[in-house]
Amino acid sequence: MQNRLGALFCRRCRAQSSHGELNLPDLDKVDPHFTVLPGDFRRGPLFLHSSLYAVSTDGTLQGISLRDNAAVRTLGRMDPASAFNQSVMVKVLPKGSTQPGWTYVGISPQKVEAISLVTGEGKVLYEVTVGGEIAVNSVSSGTRFRGVAATGHLFLFAERAGADQISLVVCGFSGKLPIERPMTIDGTVVMGPVLSDELVALCSPQAVGIYDLRNKKSVQMQLPSSFEPLLVRKQGGLHLPLGSIPLSAVRGAAGLEAWIGGEEYGIPGFLIAEVELKRWRFERTPREATVSNNLDGTLCVAAEDEIRILGTKKWKSDKVSLQAGMPATVTEEFLLAFEESGRLGRHHLSLSKRGRGTVGSLTFEDPECRGETICGTSVSSSSVGVAYLLPGIDKGLKVAHWDLEQTTQA
Repeated sequence: MQNRLGALFCRRCRAQSSHGELNLPDLDKVDPHFTVLPGDFRRGPLFLHSSLYAVSTDGTLQGISLRDNAAVRTLGRMDPASAFNQSVMVKVLPKGSTQPGWTYVGISPQKVEAISLVTGEGKVLYEVTVGGEIAVNSVSSGTRFRGVAATGHLFLFAERAGADQISLVVCGFSGKLPIERPMTIDGTVVMGPVLSDELVALCSPQAVGIYDLRNKKSVQMQLPSSFEPLLVRKQGGLHLPLGSIPLSAVRGAAGLEAWIGGEEYGIPGFLIAEVELKRWRFERTPREATVSNNLDGTLCVAAEDEIRILGTKKWKSDKVSLQAGMPATVTEEFLLAFEESGRLGRHHLSLSKRGRGTVGSLTFEDPECRGETICGTSVSSSSVGVAYLLPGIDKGLKVAHWDLEQTTQA
């Protein structure tokens, strides 16, 4: 079969933008702003436009605007275990309102919570019954690849269904829809759920399942015994920044596919499970490949000299040296990548526009930003942000950020 681990961007193209389009060749001369959110964090922040939000291990949800150097705001509190799990932000229509507003949704073993970013109002969306347990991380169980996924109407999570099975739970934000459990897979340890193109993927060491929100159908298959899914960050093999999940579902030529990061006979790469046809293949990744999640749920792989979007067609690429262990971020319009700077602690970010090549570059120096601490990046026509954790006594979440609109006006 055709290898669809395709490179997305030509990294050496230096095409100039036409008048009126983003063209920022002198950005490497502009210093970034730095902001620190105080507290102990175990996962990366969620970016929204030119703001970011994160939950610390005491359950405090903090937010800050990166464009006006505003002060850090405390927006509310959640169960402390939510800091160890993947959260999500969605636009939800509040009860009694005609306008949807952004909402932060967090999850813990006992409940799903939401805090409105508009009003600060907190609400418990779902709470387990006696004897029940949501299949996510607790404060003491580390940061496995688990959490909550959501659309503007639904939120989805995994729940234990007996001694050796996991069920996908689908709930409505309005509370008017019945709670559904449309899919159950074998296993006691779970990765996901993740959402991409209205497909929800859930994986265990034994099986993978995909639930299609469009037609409300689910498909599953057992995984080969030779493959071991990557359920937690580990040394060697695939590198995942904090907050990344090596799982995605796509609508492939052969039907629904699940792309699962892991190892086959100790070799790192991705298992492509053609779930409807009950067949699979394995594709290796280059050494020191870094895997991250794009906003649309697709997986991005940065390794050696290429940046790839898993499950897409091939794109022309050229040779360039990427900084090992650092993620790339791809949106509908932009690509942000770390290129090798040649100096320890110095970071060179290349900003490319789809179809036009590099339109600018950004640099900053901080030895605390590295593959083990970086936990999120964001890029848009108005701003760029890089988030990383501060270890040791001075714990916190540090962000290097650039206001592109202010830069171009200057």
